[in-house]
Amino acid sequence: MFRLAVLSRLCLFVFLLSVVACTGDEKIAPPQNGCETCPDKCLRDTNGGGVCVTCLDDSHCRTDSSPTRKCTETFTCVCGSEQDCPQGKYCDNGGCVDCLEDSHCKASGEAYCVARTCRACRGGDTRSCVINTQQQCNQGIQSCRDSGRWGTCELPQGVAAKTCAADEFCQSGQCICKPGLKECSGACVDLFSEAKHCGKCGNACPNGSFCASGKCVAECPASTPTICGDACVNVTRNPFFCGDCSTSCKAGEICVAGKCSCPPGQVFCDGLCVDPRIHPEHCGQCGRACGAGTVCASGACVATCPASTPETCYGGCVDLKRDRLHCGKCGVTCRNDQICTEGTCKCPDGQENCDGRCVDIKNHPEHCGACGKACAKGMRCAEGACIVSCPANTPDACYGSCVDKQNNNLHCGACGNACTGGLRCDGGKCVCPDGLLLCGGKCVDKAIDRLHCGGCNQACKDHQNCAANACVSSCPANTPNVCDGGCVDFQTNNLHCGKCGHDCPSPQSCSGGKCACAVGEYCDGLCVDTMSDPRHCGDCGVTCAEFESCAQGLCIFKGCPTDRPKVCGTNCADLQTDARHCGGCDKPCASGDSCVGGKCKLVCRDGEAVCGGVCVNIKSNASHCGGCGKACPGNKICVEGACSDSGCTAEKPTRCGSACVNLLEDANHCGNCGKKCPAGGTCCQGQCSGTGPVKEIPCNGKDDDCDGQTDEDDCEVGFSCVNGACSECVQPPTTKCKEVLGTCRGNADCPKCICGFQCKDGEKSGLGFIKTRSCAAPTPSP
Repeated sequence: MFRLAVLSRLCLFVFLLSVVACTGDEKIAPPQNGCETCPDKCLRDTNGGGVCVTCLDDSHCRTDSSPTRKCTETFTCVCGSEQDCPQGKYCDNGGCVDCLEDSHCKASGEAYCVARTCRACRGGDTRSCVINTQQQCNQGIQSCRDSGRWGTCELPQGVAAKTCAADEFCQSGQCICKPGLKECSGACVDLFSEAKHCGKCGNACPNGSFCASGKCVAECPASTPTICGDACVNVTRNPFFCGDCSTSCKAGEICVAGKCSCPPGQVFCDGLCVDPRIHPEHCGQCGRACGAGTVCASGACVATCPASTPETCYGGCVDLKRDRLHCGKCGVTCRNDQICTEGTCKCPDGQENCDGRCVDIKNHPEHCGACGKACAKGMRCAEGACIVSCPANTPDACYGSCVDKQNNNLHCGACGNACTGGLRCDGGKCVCPDGLLLCGGKCVDKAIDRLHCGGCNQACKDHQNCAANACVSSCPANTPNVCDGGCVDFQTNNLHCGKCGHDCPSPQSCSGGKCACAVGEYCDGLCVDTMSDPRHCGDCGVTCAEFESCAQGLCIFKGCPTDRPKVCGTNCADLQTDARHCGGCDKPCASGDSCVGGKCKLVCRDGEAVCGGVCVNIKSNASHCGGCGKACPGNKICVEGACSDSGCTAEKPTRCGSACVNLLEDANHCGNCGKKCPAGGTCCQGQCSGTGPVKEIPCNGKDDDCDGQTDEDDCEVGFSCVNGACSECVQPPTTKCKEVLGTCRGNADCPKCICGFQCKDGEKSGLGFIKTRSCAAPTPSP
């Protein structure tokens, strides 16, 4: 009605003006009175005054970018439809809002429309969650706060906190065996080395035999040559026998070159290996916890997960298509030898999954050329074929494989020295590819890595990304794409070629968003010139014979070398030494025989003897322990040519499963196999710390309370504990000092004794004289 009255007044005012104009009287200009600056948007009162308003009708509100805006009864402009709102906003009762229904909420982690705002949850909602810390592994409950954010994960009332054992890890609130182990009869075991469950649960190896790579054997093969109890292992890479038979890596650690360490890119925090890029309690670095309502993304605490890592797993932002710790779904962890590709755990390119392990069938002696195709004893695997001696291009024998230690990533410079974390073997040393920097055991691109931006451990702030070695709030135009906290160009970035996480394998590079070789073709993980490469002559996989060379993509005869002058099939052979062509082409020796002077003979290696016409290892064969026919009785096994009950060392004499342990100090086997101390507890003298009465510390030459000191308990006055016995204090060579009354001081004649007491000849205490021996004569008290 008010608006109608205003319009009526305006019409009357116009009418009066027209009347005056028609009569020819003097023209009277309309009064301004407050509307000098807005003559077209002036709201006047009955006294002729006026005020400026935003609008008097809809036309005052509308523009090309806001074509449907409306003028309200209070003379303000409001939206008339979504056309008037910013992109992604919706018009509701004249205002632009985030949402009108749940389907309008597109951001990850904010799927619900609450009070026209996208929120993570609705008030009163609850959901299951996982409590995953070193001390606890449980399924919990989260409640939605009034703010529309999820609260902390809490343990349901009446549910006890659960702690995972050292050989377990927490997945979806349940303790399960860590990758590489299998639950058998309630225990986590390594089916590759556990003799009671060799290859599968319940498959016990016969007495005197060993478990090697999941198979029962009489002697350890070349790939796993070390005997640890009744297991054959490779101590350079086995996390349960790392470096020696008595060292087992901690949960989450891997064994590389005989040493335990966290996987590349992970750090050791509170007794666990964690990924600082996704761990909410250690986000970016140890101890840096994200606050309530935030998640950890690429080492930054943020409100919602970014597009490159859109899924939330246990408080961390991941890409389920490529994250090894959460492959396909939260908690699904790939084995240490696998990678995550399109949400599936797979072996890296060039390797095959054989019996649950990723191997290179071109040189693995147990899977030579194909899974399960094992080389005979004494033979080695090269280029997928079992041979006696390694060829010139892979001259080094490492655990039954023929490799070149100058460029082999598993045996770089030395057998078992593996290059990990993106390192590659170049000249016998593990180095990062050009342009990358080694930080925390992993090769990173400091130009785009937000935790190592410009250099190792130079982390950007939570709201920043890394671009061209510097932390920025927004990505520049030349690197517009954000991947894992770094600004990249999908057209040229080798780590994110075409999309986030698409890594071009060396030596390929990214060009136009695709991985390609700068020169040649990509064959078997290498960029090669098919015009000259004898292994890929004319096309990938076309291999020339050993006596041929590749020229212009064609295999051309060149002849055999002088040390192998005879052409046998596609190979060159020395008929005097080649076990495949002994004395003539295609005259192979029997398995285990060698070719000597063109004749097949049984030649045993060091530590072996001919027993029953075959070479046996008399250091490990229980049927021939120390010599042919010397069988170990009962359940004993053969260790270094002697029969042993357990095969364990004196330091760790007891076998618990496949591990040798010391029941007096092992927190997972404290006093008895399988008796675990509480999280964070220690085992001292077979008793978990804090679980029994405090004992007196006797003088026995031992560290009875496991504090690193021996015999720290005092003997009676005047005596000290020396070599496990209380004895009178003795100062070499002949001086003896014994405290009778009080405390005395020392002098040059009678210096400090072993026990800590000091004497001075004739010194008097407050209670009497001090008796001395071999000191100056006592002086009476005055």
